[in-house]
Amino acid sequence: MTRLARLARLAVLLCTCALPAAAHADILVGVAGPLSGPNAAFGNELKAGASAAITAINAQGGINGEALGLVEADDGCDAKRALEVARSFASQDVRLVVGHFCTYASLAAAPTYASAGILMISPSATAPVLTASKLWNVFRLTGREDLQADVAAARIKTDGAASEVVVFSDHSADLAPVTTRFQAALPNAKLFTVKPGSAKLAEDPALLTATVAYLALQASDGGVIAGELRKLNPAIALYGPDSLQSETFATKAGDAANGTRVSFLDDPQSRADPKRLSAFATAEGATLSAYAAVESFAAAAKARGVNNSRAMANWLSGGNEINTIIGPVAFTATGDLQKQPYMLLQWQNGEMQPDKATP
Repeated sequence: MTRLARLARLAVLLCTCALPAAAHADILVGVAGPLSGPNAAFGNELKAGASAAITAINAQGGINGEALGLVEADDGCDAKRALEVARSFASQDVRLVVGHFCTYASLAAAPTYASAGILMISPSATAPVLTASKLWNVFRLTGREDLQADVAAARIKTDGAASEVVVFSDHSADLAPVTTRFQAALPNAKLFTVKPGSAKLAEDPALLTATVAYLALQASDGGVIAGELRKLNPAIALYGPDSLQSETFATKAGDAANGTRVSFLDDPQSRADPKRLSAFATAEGATLSAYAAVESFAAAAKARGVNNSRAMANWLSGGNEINTIIGPVAFTATGDLQKQPYMLLQWQNGEMQPDKATP
């Protein structure tokens, strides 16, 4: 190669290196979830939402001039694989993880992210234990399971029916926190324990005069108890968590299911900006919440600087309102949403219907 040719090649290399960093990702966003196998649709919801948000933010100049890039990893909703993903993301200097989709994968990975200074915003994990772990870097953009009890308790108080309330619980891992939360809201409620799989109504005078029963039970046991309660006390109002959404509850309860109010985690599409939503061919499940997770990170980074993850976390947990694709969101000090996306529906003739006012 002649000296002139070498100089020409060097000039091309220098020119290439000096190109704008539009194709270079200064800030990496990791997406972690089940990206293959039977649950791949759920992981791909996270990927689709995060990818769309990254594209939109980069089109507007990125975060303080820095472009975002996407790194994806398949955890299979498995805790061991999630830990491996977390270590990989940390080694790549990922700044935000959108995920993990499943709670126990999230729990396995979160401490590694905390040690590496990485924020984690889950669009889908609902178990209370995730934010109860009190890790500084953990947030969620979906409902927290135990907080659905607040929706029922508020409605019971509004109806003036809080004086004689009974609670039935199987104290299982997923329903014990819901029971505890409901009792905290209505501390005078009398608790009845139901053995899973062998539901039977206790003989107690309180059941004859109770105005409300909250059934923190799985669908089958809840249906049995609902049927027996309505025979004993036809006027009693029935409430329950999202475990009673199952058709099994309606089948087991029969006509007694009618009027039962059940917590329901609303679809983020119902809160989305219609104009922005029109850009999606489909936005099912956690897609829009994943988009909002990246928007939340971007807002914190612009406010506190992308290189100071603790300051960003403090900004997010400080209740600052963020305008996202699913409307304004703000986080509590625990990393949960200030406004929980739960609502009440009613069972009517075997179908879930909008809640109706008490006559």
